[in-house]
Amino acid sequence: MKKNVFLMIVIMLISVSAYSQLNAYGEGVFNTVKNSKARLGIGIIYLHPITDAFNLGLNVGYRQTLSGDYFAGQIPIMGVARYYVMGDAAGFYPQASLGIVYSFSRTKILNTKIKAHSTNFGFNVGAGYRVDDTVDFTLLYENIVYSNASSNAFILRVAFNF
Repeated sequence: MKKNVFLMIVIMLISVSAYSQLNAYGEGVFNTVKNSKARLGIGIIYLHPITDAFNLGLNVGYRQTLSGDYFAGQIPIMGVARYYVMGDAAGFYPQASLGIVYSFSRTKILNTKIKAHSTNFGFNVGAGYRVDDTVDFTLLYENIVYSNASSNAFILRVAFNF
């Protein structure tokens, strides 16, 4: 029974995605806080056209801090709304994303291992340009809301479309 349900879901996703867009990307995340480490990431964006110009989808990624002192990472899972100004999924577009960001870290202080993790609300807004059917550039401002603070960053993303 479980195999049949899984097979039906896969078939449904394949049929729905016939006219959709799948992007694999690499990104650099640069915090606005002084003396903070940059993060590099990879991910996938699935976009489904609602009209010729408006797309909705899902973004899932993985980011890791570039530091030898400690290990920290993030897994963003966000819904994406993108509007191509020229229509037909090409050219300039504004984009907004909303969802959750799972953050985790691990460090060692005085021979004591310290681990932390949290799931927080996050959003980003920005704009991009789809050069042709294969390459896409995006610049985003991201905010992650923690229980007693927030984190702000700029994201530079290069995506390859399938």
